[in-house]
Amino acid sequence: MALLTPCTNACSNLTRYGRSIDGGYQMCQDVLRPPHGLAAAFSLGIKGRDSWGNAISRALGIPVYEYDCYNTNPPASVSGADLHFEPTCVGPVDEVQPDGRRFRSVETLVAASVPRREPSASRQRSDLLLKMDVEGMPVCRSTLLRVQPKGTDV
Repeated sequence: MALLTPCTNACSNLTRYGRSIDGGYQMCQDVLRPPHGLAAAFSLGIKGRDSWGNAISRALGIPVYEYDCYNTNPPASVSGADLHFEPTCVGPVDEVQPDGRRFRSVETLVAASVPRREPSASRQRSDLLLKMDVEGMPVCRSTLLRVQPKGTDV
């Protein structure tokens, strides 16, 4: 998980994205206001619904890549949201378990989902946002991080 860099800025303005109960998350608006520099977001562990993904995509104008291998129902997308669902879970290694569930590492998910930028592309939209709400993983539940693809300048 060396790919992940936590956002450490002090936050003076929290905004909730998504539902007011399970599925919504407070995020630091200080780092999300334009120009936010985000190219895409990842939503891991959605349970067949993703109000956070819908809200983030619409508010920030970015695609959201959603993953869940326990509930493989694609979530409903609202008008103006750019959602991409895959029945896959995050894990330490890429593997298919005996029960047929597919797991992929964060590095693999990022590499497979986010188009490679041209070297001359603008540096302003290179960060990726990760929302992780998965049970049984050795990471903090509902962790919000910035993801920096390998080989990408900050």
